[in-house]
This record gives sequence, C-alpha cells and structure tokens, in this order.
Amino acid sequence: MKKDYKKVALAYSGGLDTSIIISWLKENYGCEVIAVCGDVGQGDDMEAVKAKALKLGASKCYIGDLTAEFVKDYIFPTLKADAVYEGKYLLGTSMARPLIAKYLGSLPSINRKETFKDNHMDIRKGQIKNVFAKAQETPMATIMFLYSGSCKYDLRNNVLLSFLDQALDLVYTAEIREKEGGTYGVSCNGSLGKYPKEELVLQIVFQTDPAKKDHLSAIVVEQLHKMAKEGPSAEHMQKIREYMLKKYKDAQKENGYWLNNMDEYFYTGVDNTKDYEKLVNSITAKEVQDFLAKLLKQNNEIQVIMTVPEENK
Repeated sequence: MKKDYKKVALAYSGGLDTSIIISWLKENYGCEVIAVCGDVGQGDDMEAVKAKALKLGASKCYIGDLTAEFVKDYIFPTLKADAVYEGKYLLGTSMARPLIAKYLGSLPSINRKETFKDNHMDIRKGQIKNVFAKAQETPMATIMFLYSGSCKYDLRNNVLLSFLDQALDLVYTAEIREKEGGTYGVSCNGSLGKYPKEELVLQIVFQTDPAKKDHLSAIVVEQLHKMAKEGPSAEHMQKIREYMLKKYKDAQKENGYWLNNMDEYFYTGVDNTKDYEKLVNSITAKEVQDFLAKLLKQNNEIQVIMTVPEENK
C-alpha cells in the first residue's frame, strides 16, 4: 500500500538520477519536493543546479556551504585512517553523504518562525487562602505558600533567587526543624520565567501535625518578612557563596551543564556562564533583601492548607 507523503526533502546533486526522481516523486505521490544540495567544494555552479531543480518542479532548493566542515571533519579523518572499502577502493563521493544527510536533517520542517502562545493560565493575584480537609490514614497537614510577581529575567536575578532559596532553607531548618521540631523540613523553591511573560514565583511547602499547622505557619511568614527587612546573615551568605562557586566548578565538567546553557542562551538570550563567578562574588545581603522585598510588595500570596477532618485530629 502506497504511503501518503505530503512533503519530501530530496538530497539533490543536479545529476541524471536525482533530476529524474523529482518528477517521479511528484507523479507517483503527488507530494511537494524540496531539493537539498551540499556544496562540498566539488566545483559545480550551484546556482545553475538550483535553477535546474526548480525548473524540474522542486518547490524550494536549499544550498548548504559545507566545504569547511567537509574538509575538517570528514576528509582529514578519512585520510588519517587510510580508509578504503572492499579492501582496495578509495572513498570518494561516499564521504560527503553523511554530511549532506546531516545538513538535510537540520533544515526546518515547516517554513515558519516558531514562537510561544500565551494560554493565559495565570497565577491568581491578591491574597488568597484555601483550607480543606481530607481523611488520611496518618493525620498530617500540608501547607503551601506561593508568592508571585513580575521580575526581569536575567542572570543577576536568577543568581539572587538562588541565594534567596538557600538562605530561606537555612533559616527554616534552624527555626522550624531544629527549634520547633515540628517538621522534617521546609522546602523553598523559586523559579523565574521569561515566557509568556517575565514572572517570579516563590513556593514554600512543609508538612506537620495538624495541631501545629497554625503555629508553624506563623513562624514561616514571620521569618520570610524578617528576611525581607534584614536580609541573610553574613555567615549564611558566605556558606551559600562557597557552595555555588564549588557547584559551578564541578558542573563545568559535565556535558549536560553546557547543553543546558546552550539551550538557555538560544531560547532566552541569557548566557549563564559569562562572568558567573564574578557575579556570585558581588552579590550582597542587601541585594537579596531588596529582591525579596520587591516580590512581597506586589501583595500576591496564595496559602493552601490540606488538613484532616476534626474527628481525625
């Protein structure tokens, strides 16, 4: 059964075989044919090749200048390896085929510029509190605070957010877990987004005995506002700085780190590696304090508490 192809990208050389195949594909499949040519230094008049492809019925013709890459990454390694096939024949045009295939595969599948769509799934604004009860085998209260607001998306603010996250973790570990013993830990997780709009979100979550939820929630909010007034301690700032610099140094050894940074750069335009160490060393407690204060001044706080029914307490 013949498959239904709507569009075919054809590796086109301008020779007899690939010229005939343009008409054959259109006649047999009724599909659009896009010719793809690779200039690897063969000396052909590539504009004439393009004109021929279009005259034969190709809707478009891409020509890639692949000469430098062909010489560096294909010819030199092949010569160094003394590569032959069937034990005696030197490699000729076959050397270029993988490169042309790579170029063909890199072309856009649709002729349009991709962008995002704002579906307006926005976080609610203002002061919101939702308390609900759910039966549980082990009575437990789960409390979440979520703060949101506008914030410029750049490397400095991402670094400030990292300092803030870690500073709050240290404070809540001391005040909630160690002093109060009311929870295993308080999770602070901040995120800064660029699309569809620049927005900062800070989420604080912990679990505790339902009888302690109000008391511990009050401490969480108190310490958060204290951070916005006083900033992190000098001891905590130094500890966070040392950790971030060590993590940065270790991460540079991993391919995934560089892959993520390239993805970030091409998607948002932010270079996470440029002057990173200098930036981390320059951050002050006052900057972290002001960063949080600006978020809280936008007065967007959502509090959600899941507890247990009264008879289960």
